[in-house]
This record gives sequence, C-alpha cells and structure tokens, in this order.
Amino acid sequence: MTNVSREPVVIEKINTSCGCTTTDTRELPFTLAPGATESLQVSMNVTGKYGTVTKSLLVQGSHASWTLLVTVELPPPADVDPVSGVSKGVAMSARSRGKNIGLAQADRQAVFKGDCARCHTDYAKEQFGKDLYQGACEICHDAEHRASMVPDLRVVDESRDAAYWREHITNGIEGTLMPAFAIENGGILSDEQIESLVKYLVETPLEPKAP
Repeated sequence: MTNVSREPVVIEKINTSCGCTTTDTRELPFTLAPGATESLQVSMNVTGKYGTVTKSLLVQGSHASWTLLVTVELPPPADVDPVSGVSKGVAMSARSRGKNIGLAQADRQAVFKGDCARCHTDYAKEQFGKDLYQGACEICHDAEHRASMVPDLRVVDESRDAAYWREHITNGIEGTLMPAFAIENGGILSDEQIESLVKYLVETPLEPKAP
C-alpha cells in the first residue's frame, strides 16, 4: 500500500473475507506518512483447495477503505479430476488411498470449527429456506470470486431433484471440499433445516448450462 495523498493516513483495521486467510503486519493502528509504502504479508490455508482461489482484504483507514484481492492458482493433485474433484483412479496403494480419503473427510468438516466457523457456521444458526441458503451456501457457491473448483449451484449441470440435494447436503461429497451438513455427520444443520433448504433449492429457478 502506498499513501499517494499529502496527508498522513492511519490504517485502523484489516479484515479478511475468511478465517483461512490471515495478515501478518505491524501492530494496528499505524500511520502511513505521505508517499510511504507498507507491504502486507498474507497467509492462506490452501489445504484441500485447487484451481483459482481468491480472497479479499478490507483495509480500513482514517479517510477511506480499500478492498485488496489475493489470488492463487493451485494445481489439482495428480489423482484428482479438476472438474469433478474426485479421484481418477490413478494407481496407488490401498493404504495411501485410505489415508488420502481420510484426510479429505476430516478437512471437509473443518469449515465448522475454529476460525472458519465464524463464516461457515454462525450465519446459518436458526435459519431456514432462503435465509439458510444465504447464511450457509452463498459464501462458497455464490461468492463474487468463487473458487474455480466450487460449482455454481444456479447453473443446471445435471438432474437435481430433492433426493439429489438432500444427499449432497446431508452427507457431503467425499474427496471434495463439500462437507456433510447434517448434525449426525458432524455438520451444523438439523433435519428440519435441511428439508427447508432442499425445498428452496428445488423451487429456485436455475439457469441452463452454457453450451
């Protein structure tokens, strides 16, 4: 960041769009003198991610606020299809495959724990239907800078009936970042919440997939 004005600017606060992204800078607040430059060191937890991943930083100053974007390009693992996100069946030992699947399962549920919970859990509490979709699903699937490995739920890609939505919401998808949302599977949603979300998704008009 460079202060191009003729007045000192106080950097008061820096917020990240998700708990998996953090900044390492000097203690806040600090003053940026006219013409002075400050570098922000950004760390992103990319465990289980691949494709294009973009996070945002909101820098709040004494005279204005700025949004900075951090984008990384991550290659998919050798045994993962970049489109479906599941194993292509590349030869590996049963032990290695089991270990990888176990790690993926554990990582999927990590969004409901620790710092990630403030984005992926708190806004879904006691919500139903459309409000629940906005609180639990939009953050990943409708994000302005949606990761390329995350599908757009509003675009028709395959037959998606109530059973389809219920299965994917309840149990998630192994080998991907899609967690199991049902409480009995380590998630955060009750059966009633899941059914309200299924109803909303079935009744919401979707766009046809581009040719």
